[in-house]
Amino acid sequence: MLSTGSRIGTNRIVKWIREGACGQSYQGEQTEGEGRGKNRFVKLIVREVSERNGFEDFFVQECQAVEQLQGRGIWPLLKFGVMKWKHWVSYNWLDGHEIEMDAPDGEVEDVQTLTTLEEWMQARPSAIGPDELLSVMTDLHCGLDRAHRLGVIHGNLKPSNVLVQKKETKFEGWVTEFGLAKLLTYRALGEEQETVSYISQNSQSQDSHVATAHFRPDDAHWSDQPEESWDLKGLGKLVLWVIEKSGLDATVWQDWQSWAELSVNGQFPSIPHSMKEIPGMVDLADFGIKLDGEEEGQSEDLDVLREKREKAWELEQKVSSLRFKRGMTALIGGVCLFAFLVSKTYLFFSPSPWTEYYLDGASDRYQLGAGIWSGQAWGIVPANYDDEGDGGQDVVGTWEREDGLLKLSFRKFK
Repeated sequence: MLSTGSRIGTNRIVKWIREGACGQSYQGEQTEGEGRGKNRFVKLIVREVSERNGFEDFFVQECQAVEQLQGRGIWPLLKFGVMKWKHWVSYNWLDGHEIEMDAPDGEVEDVQTLTTLEEWMQARPSAIGPDELLSVMTDLHCGLDRAHRLGVIHGNLKPSNVLVQKKETKFEGWVTEFGLAKLLTYRALGEEQETVSYISQNSQSQDSHVATAHFRPDDAHWSDQPEESWDLKGLGKLVLWVIEKSGLDATVWQDWQSWAELSVNGQFPSIPHSMKEIPGMVDLADFGIKLDGEEEGQSEDLDVLREKREKAWELEQKVSSLRFKRGMTALIGGVCLFAFLVSKTYLFFSPSPWTEYYLDGASDRYQLGAGIWSGQAWGIVPANYDDEGDGGQDVVGTWEREDGLLKLSFRKFK
């Protein structure tokens, strides 16, 4: 461990921060150049690895590649160097977001600075909901896509390696410590794969190794070369971890839960495919990202495009036909309902049309036509009502309401 005031490259050590899987972390102050006096985050590579034969050349080569990474979602490597066994890298210092931690008696106990996703989820877990996670994950995908296209795999995605900054109501995210996981896999020419013998007995280092293993594929070993799939699955495990720690109702995370499970199960072949399926993502072109196989200025294959359009047209026709059938069904149902209500209302106030009425013990038979207050009537005249004595004749008359009764009138007889 370096003591306060020690010089390492262009930095003076201010204080020790922690010991992780890839080495020791310090807050430093740049002592030379344009950034003189500015705070820096300094990482000292594990000594047991840096002292291996040929490591220095490998370290310089990897750092030069990582040094080219710039852009959204990437916390860039600022400087790197070698001093005897000390192989170090430095980054800009993130000031973070300060919060007041309340004591039990209500007084302010301390001020804590939040810089990583891990710190945010420990101190303010409810601050990062689905919308905030969308902003952070969009940034991380943009950074990882750029890195993967340049052949750089992170291989050690975990909450402590994701920087998060709150700006008003918006959250931004960056992936930091690119390439450090690959440095740990270095073996000298002819050297066989070793067991994990250099892990520090420091509890922080051991916890860091446990966290690293948790966010990697289950079958990944620390000495394996990082693969693109590690980062893809790591993103899914990060989301599952955030959902678990957030304390928010599970229903608000349903879309993210589904996406994370697909990611962890290796359903996304690349970062653009993963980003396309992020809940709330609209268009990858807005971020300058295209799916693998797409070329600038070219559209999809014409046959594929034609097939898609035909399927879309068929679907549109089916939907249109279904809507028409539903509309006709609704119309017919409405007409039938209207007729039913009208008939019930009519029959409640008026006689049922075409129903034959008669009196027990008499030969009278009558039918009443439709009407509200009056209408036509038809009857069979019995012989005793017929002046000519014939009877049995069909006669036409009228009916009308009078004092709540139906009065029938026929011209043939009175």
